[in-house]
Amino acid sequence: VESIASVADGTIYVLKKVGGDASAASKASVKLGANASGNASLVVGQSVNFVAESTGTALIASGKLIAFIPNEIGQSLIYHAPIH
Repeated sequence: VESIASVADGTIYVLKKVGGDASAASKASVKLGANASGNASLVVGQSVNFVAESTGTALIASGKLIAFIPNEIGQSLIYHAPIH
């Protein structure tokens, strides 16, 4: 975790890849809603693992799933309908 910024509706975490050569360096920003960011408890300098799965990417910190980013297959499996 490179930096953390609180916003009105959650928290933005900037994640930076550490290690490897300079050509493979990358950053990603992840915005978690207020409910999710309260459970994440991330601090600057903490490690976050990205785990590739068939339906997307899981972000894991301290052994806890903090976010899931669905890919195209994962998006197609998400369904929401109101209950009447």
